[in-house]
Amino acid sequence: MERKKLRIIGCAVLLLAIGAAGAYHFLVERAADRVAPVIEVPADTFSITMDTPVSSLLSGVTAFDDRDGDLTNRIFIEKISKFVAPGKSHITFAAVDASGNVGKKQCTVIWSDYVSPQFDLKQPLRFSSAERINVLDRITAVDRLDGDISNHVKMTLLSGTLAGVGNAEAEVRVTNSMGDTVSLAVNVEIFEASDLNAIYAPEIMLNKYILYLSETEPFIPETIVEGIKVRYVGTQAAALGITEEDTVVMPEQYGKNRIRITCETDLSAVGVHEVRYTTSLDGYSGGTTLYVVRGGDA
Repeated sequence: MERKKLRIIGCAVLLLAIGAAGAYHFLVERAADRVAPVIEVPADTFSITMDTPVSSLLSGVTAFDDRDGDLTNRIFIEKISKFVAPGKSHITFAAVDASGNVGKKQCTVIWSDYVSPQFDLKQPLRFSSAERINVLDRITAVDRLDGDISNHVKMTLLSGTLAGVGNAEAEVRVTNSMGDTVSLAVNVEIFEASDLNAIYAPEIMLNKYILYLSETEPFIPETIVEGIKVRYVGTQAAALGITEEDTVVMPEQYGKNRIRITCETDLSAVGVHEVRYTTSLDGYSGGTTLYVVRGGDA
């Protein structure tokens, strides 16, 4: 009988212990903090310049937690995304309360003065069939964020071949560290090494071979001509006072009327335009191309 009573008492104690443990866990669960801080921002979109520290965006951003109160001094920038459009990213603010709950707020940041990477040509893409042809050796790229990114330029041949005499079209492209990719279609000319016209044609030298302009920026094609290299001295060259081959003369001495400038597209329109400069002297004709990139991401 005594043993039976002890068993009954033991079971009752066990049940009480289980009930007490359950009640304790219930209360702990109810008391647990699972509410993340709430972050408030002055605007969903921030506009800054490239010279503005990103950390300055924390100014005016606040955080409040239902238990810990004001957590503004614990806000940090968790992430800035790569560009979702040129000069436009998502920025994520975060704050952590004492229980480890993380509150987040995503906004948009726009760099108002951002400029996409730009290409430049060291010299025209015109090669002799006798030389080593490397288009990328002549193309550079500069970025406002990353500086010189010429070593990241890639090329795809769109038409033609670089293995023989003729014209080919290629696309060059480059991407900066924020994911902004730009491209440009260029023409590549390969002439026969023994072609006398190609050897002796006067060379029109430009101060730029790729020119970037805003949508409204004026453009006078004549101002891009830096000089003319005369490779053959004949009667016409001698009349201009030129006595030696490979002499570079200014447009005024050469005669601006000797240079013909043509473009098959509307230079005021947004996009890429090819401006062709051609000339003839002593029976030899030559020319060069200027790429004008007008506004936008053309």
